[in-house]
Formats: sequence, structure tokens, C-alpha cells
Amino acid sequence: MGLGAMSICLTQESHAKLHTVRALVVDEDAVYQNLLCKLLVTNGMQVVGRVSHLDEAVGMYKDAAPDVVLADLSSDVESRVTRLFKIKEIDPLAKIVVFSILSFFGDEAQGGDGLIDAHIMKGSAARDIVGTIQNVVVGEKT
Repeated sequence: MGLGAMSICLTQESHAKLHTVRALVVDEDAVYQNLLCKLLVTNGMQVVGRVSHLDEAVGMYKDAAPDVVLADLSSDVESRVTRLFKIKEIDPLAKIVVFSILSFFGDEAQGGDGLIDAHIMKGSAARDIVGTIQNVVVGEKT
């Protein structure tokens, strides 16, 4: 007796666990950047690039092909938001998670179809950071 057609149904959560998340990390603070990269790798993610400035991230985005961009927006917010829009010009489906000590970035960056898929306050718990990144990669805005 033949098995016929088989299908496998994956939930978003199981897909995130099977797929190695590829992250591009952008932060001027070398200590925070190192800690974030260690957290990602420890939780089964791959860091495909790490840079200090968003200009560098825009330049390497296409070649690095990350699933998610993790960017610090703690200072010079207007200029950095403009550079994040450049990533969206390269890839309108780009996933962007912002780390910051600030809680608000303006209407153009937040909202239903806004630039930012998630915002994480610097100093958040490791499980919250990892969970947010995984949710964003599978298509949930937080």
C-alpha cells in the first residue's frame, strides 16, 4: 500500500526553531554589540554581520542576506531612521528590530506598516530579546 502524498504542517514557532535566524547587528557600543552577538549565537542564531554604523549596514545588507536587522537607535534618531528606510528600499520585506534607551521614534517609524517591526528596550531580559527576534522573523510585529 502506497503512502500517497504526505504533508507536514509547521507552526510559526516550529519554523523559527528549525530555521537558523541570520542577524545583522548594528551598534556603536562595542560592549553591547558583543553581548548581543553572544546572546544570539548561544540561542542558535547566526550573526552574518556586525557593524558600528547604519551606513555600513546598508552597504552590506544585500550580500549578508540577514533575516533580521538589529539596530541601535539610542542617539541621532532622525538620521538613523533615514538609513533604516534605505534598507527597506533595498528589501521592502526587511525585518528590523530596534534596540534603544528611548521609548518613542515618531509616527513614520512605528505603526501598522511602519519601518520598525519591533522595539526592545536596552537592558531587557535575554528571553524577551530572543523571543522578540524569533517572532519578528516569522512575521509577527511586536
